[in-house]
Amino acid sequence: MQANQQESVVSVIAKYSSSNIFIQIMRMATAFIRTKLLSPELYGLWHILIVVPKYAAYSTLGTHTIMRYLLPYHDARDEQQQIEEIKGSIFYGALLIKILIATVLVLIVLIIDMNIMWRLGLLTMACLILMEWYYDYYINILKSYQKFRLLTSANYIKATVALVGSAALIYLFGIYGVYLSSVIGLLIIIFYLRIKYPLRVHGNFRYPVFINVLKKGFPLMIYGLSIMLIISSTKIIIAYFLGTEQLGYYGIAIVVHDFLMQVPGTSREVIEPRLMRHLTQNSDEKNLREYLLKPLVNTAYFMPLLIGPVFFIIPGLVSLALPRYVQGITPTLIITLGGYFYSLNYIFRGLIVANNWQLLPRLHISYGWRSRRATAQTFFSSLHRNSVCSHRHLQGHLSSGTSGTPS
Repeated sequence: MQANQQESVVSVIAKYSSSNIFIQIMRMATAFIRTKLLSPELYGLWHILIVVPKYAAYSTLGTHTIMRYLLPYHDARDEQQQIEEIKGSIFYGALLIKILIATVLVLIVLIIDMNIMWRLGLLTMACLILMEWYYDYYINILKSYQKFRLLTSANYIKATVALVGSAALIYLFGIYGVYLSSVIGLLIIIFYLRIKYPLRVHGNFRYPVFINVLKKGFPLMIYGLSIMLIISSTKIIIAYFLGTEQLGYYGIAIVVHDFLMQVPGTSREVIEPRLMRHLTQNSDEKNLREYLLKPLVNTAYFMPLLIGPVFFIIPGLVSLALPRYVQGITPTLIITLGGYFYSLNYIFRGLIVANNWQLLPRLHISYGWRSRRATAQTFFSSLHRNSVCSHRHLQGHLSSGTSGTPS
């Protein structure tokens, strides 16, 4: 029985991971089209604009992400009333926050003097923020109920639509085609999900429920935001000190990094709902072994097999296919190597949230769990510092080494 369950987990991870890898391949193809049809300056402009909805994603304060843990937990106990209250409170509470952010962006466009590309770009970001609120809510509901077959098919459709839409619209409208394709692609995938899995929110907004969920999700959001700051801070620094053209070169590194992180990211998304369902059924030692140590070891062994070929292929591939972007090779190689340490951080989140370690440092737990918790947190902190150091080194190297012409 255990072997069959483990095989099922591996099968789900393999299928869902393959769809995420397909998304990254299509994104790389889309990025290739954008770099061919747009100048480095316009490509850098897009990377600056897209930072806005990425940060806005954290404005839900962790409530969307915590659903992946709370809904399976209550579903395993057949507590449907609590589930509907959580879903309704998160739905309307997060919507209010997103409307406020989108309104601020619209006011900025109306008040501040800027050129038409920035003006339309910020309006597009306002639309994306509202659409991604609904899409992200939908996706987290599906992950909570382990609807990974639907998520897999949605990934294939989303990636294909993004590639075809980008190619056609960018060719016709340039940077404005990038804006259009991002909005149209998201609309199509939302309609597809609604057809396949109609979503109805029966619960109303309840302030006490929302605050309780926020307390559990907020520390998780801080963790995700800190990782986001590490990744996006390089974009902001490069754009501020070196300009959007240099940021366009760095965009190659961003695409490769996102591609590499699909496998550990997908494994975490599949494992976490299962951990919450089995939290009280299995012993502490079994949960630690099945949902932390095994995935961690598998990731540690697999990632070099993925990173190695990418490291050696990138220089020749960029030089041949994207000669205008050869200045982005060096930061891409640095990010690729640092991605190994970054990938090992992924697996810790599930166990941390499952045991409420993100909430209180003083938990009433056994001595054995205290020692294991201390070991896990120490290892996690070490890996996190390695990731920070890698990105700091990148910033200094890019500022000094990529501002001139390549040798």
